[in-house]
Amino acid sequence: MVYALTIDSSNFAPAQFTSLAMILNVIIPNIILVAGVLLFLMLIYMGFQYMSSDGNPDKLKKVKATLNMSLIGFGIILASYLLVKLIASLLGIGGPNSPF
Repeated sequence: MVYALTIDSSNFAPAQFTSLAMILNVIIPNIILVAGVLLFLMLIYMGFQYMSSDGNPDKLKKVKATLNMSLIGFGIILASYLLVKLIASLLGIGGPNSPF
């Protein structure tokens, strides 16, 4: 008994991207999602590093610096996305196929 599936146009529809804007509509929110997941993982990792630092000032300094850079990086990504969305809405740019 074989449970293989032959992939063709009858059971697997091809992508319907007709413009770069449609592709960006899919990619940009996923980039923010990945950045959020990475931030969450960095927070967990830095928590473990903080707990295992044993009060060593050098390790604590490294943990705080890494945590600050993680938060700043996520803040820059989020702020840039929101700024582009704000400018696009103020200028009336956008629509169903727009990345804005």
